[in-house]
Amino acid sequence: MASVSRMLRRIKNDLQPYLSEKSIEDACREAGYVWRERRLGPAKTIHLFVIQLLCFNTAMTHLRHLADAAVKAPAYCRARMRLPLAVLQKLLRQSSTAMRGEENDQGLWCGLRAYLVDGSSTIAPDTAASQKEFGQPRGCRKGCGNCVTAWSAKASGHSA
Repeated sequence: MASVSRMLRRIKNDLQPYLSEKSIEDACREAGYVWRERRLGPAKTIHLFVIQLLCFNTAMTHLRHLADAAVKAPAYCRARMRLPLAVLQKLLRQSSTAMRGEENDQGLWCGLRAYLVDGSSTIAPDTAASQKEFGQPRGCRKGCGNCVTAWSAKASGHSA
């Protein structure tokens, strides 16, 4: 039986078979994302992102040690911000579909069909666009989330 830790170690060591550069670039093209060839292009950025998540959402400054790459945290952060959400959504749907498409023992984890495994969390900037997309939790108090912007604007006499 496969263990989760053994599988994660295998994926961390070589992401290419599981998430190829071609599939990432195809998802980018399908989302209408156009990029320049850079040190941190879409494939490298997504690979670093996956490694970061698989390592318990490690600090961006720690990635250069894990990926054995000269990556600075601000550059990685900017590269992640350039990626459209549609690209990540497309890749998630593809991986979920690939897992569901396997009806034999090869597609099973511990004898069960896996539809989606989420071992991640993230912190994103609180922007007007993210507020529009995801909304605000009920009971938001002053000083939390977008309430800070509205509260600060009222306090300073400016409109939000």
